[in-house]
Amino acid sequence: MTKKKGISFFLIFTLFLTIFGVNSVEAKGKIIETAFVTKIDGKVPREDLELEVNSMELKDKEGINILYLENGKDYEIKYNEDNYTLKSIKIDDKVVSTNNIFKLNTGKEKEFVYLDFIENIKYSKFKASLIDNNLNVKVKLDDEAYKLGEEIDLKKGEHILEFTNIPEGFYVYKVEDGINTIVKNASYKFTLASDLNLEFKIVREKEVALKRFSGKDRYETSAKIAENIFKNPENIVLVNGINEADALSAGPLAYELKAPILLTNGKTISKPVADYIKSTKASKVYIVGGSGSVPNSLKDELTDDYGIADVRISGKDRYETSIQVAKLLIEDYNYKNEIILANGINAADAISASPLAIQEKYPIVLTNGRTIENTVLNKLEDFNTKDAVIVGGSGSVSNKILDNTNITLEERISGKDRYETSVKVAEELNNINNIVLASGVNYIDALTASSLAGSKSAPVLLVDGRTINYSTEKYIKDIKNNILEIFVVGGTGSVNSDLAKEMLNLTK
Repeated sequence: MTKKKGISFFLIFTLFLTIFGVNSVEAKGKIIETAFVTKIDGKVPREDLELEVNSMELKDKEGINILYLENGKDYEIKYNEDNYTLKSIKIDDKVVSTNNIFKLNTGKEKEFVYLDFIENIKYSKFKASLIDNNLNVKVKLDDEAYKLGEEIDLKKGEHILEFTNIPEGFYVYKVEDGINTIVKNASYKFTLASDLNLEFKIVREKEVALKRFSGKDRYETSAKIAENIFKNPENIVLVNGINEADALSAGPLAYELKAPILLTNGKTISKPVADYIKSTKASKVYIVGGSGSVPNSLKDELTDDYGIADVRISGKDRYETSIQVAKLLIEDYNYKNEIILANGINAADAISASPLAIQEKYPIVLTNGRTIENTVLNKLEDFNTKDAVIVGGSGSVSNKILDNTNITLEERISGKDRYETSVKVAEELNNINNIVLASGVNYIDALTASSLAGSKSAPVLLVDGRTINYSTEKYIKDIKNNILEIFVVGGTGSVNSDLAKEMLNLTK
């Protein structure tokens, strides 16, 4: 038992014969059963308390209930007979209060206990549950944090449940006898008279929306995403859309810059991309990749024709480029020195990894799947990297890749194929409200999907373009009540219409 200022916690004291050796007092069939400590030094305690006193007794005098406490002073509390409200309080025969609460000085300076004497107070069992709480909704009970699904002993009377952290577009409903009733302002008042088990659920305001972003080619598709999601960005990320490797580590950077990822063929800037850049007030372009991917002539064109300053992030190859992106994220955006390792040749797993990298603030470092280049390892030592998460199976990133390094494998996230791996990554994410679908076969469109996924707090789920595999179907069904929008990246040649409609039907 914990002691604080002469008071023992997590107990109530009762005025029973077994404790105090006196008889309970009845007035018109009513009994004062329990005295609850309601305040300590002016503050409501988190738990009921037991007051340590020298003596306590009840007397019945002329039909009036009188309570005496002796701890240096005599306290006399008189109640009205009709409703048991407090009539008066006397200390050493002097009336000092007519409230329903009195204060007892325990004999030590500034140590006070407030007692609230209430007729026949009892506790009942209480539990509140939230059906399918995948949205990380929080609850307060009487302004104190309450753990959903936990059964507690709660004082009878009026209480308030307040729901917080509810995503935009969702509402709280109370479930009773199969009927959903909206909880206005996410605040539910109730009176506890007996054991009570309340159930709530989070409901979407409207049907899930299905949106497709596609153009006549990959460059126009990247511009379509940009103009719909990034209305007027200050920054732009530009990568090569043919040699996609440099783009694989760019997703987290685009997220931190609040920037779209735009594609170029390495020779020119397509008209849709150029038109989008002209329509914005972007002042800086981050080019990810060396001059072999995005030549200096394009860099100069952006500077001269559009008045945009440029920052090039590059290394001698895709692996060094990824570590340079990691360096910027760690130094400028407080990313952790833990990393996500993904295969930089087979791009699928690295695309799926981008939302996880954003959530955990782990930069993505690319590997050939067998070894980590010495220049990359040297940088990781500079970062003092001790832990890594591998995305992809052992066929994608070898089990031995961290041998002879100072880096420990924290976790491997993988499935039997790239599609299931994308689901496994999605299951690691919190507060999912949207889904991004992209082809895992022709995944060039998925490169620009990472900026979309980051802005919409969505996983990138890879599909074969024709059918939905079991793991993807199960994942969508499990979180269907959370989903607001499904975004399809690429034309029907990448993700056909039947598949997109089937995905939408899974949310109903």
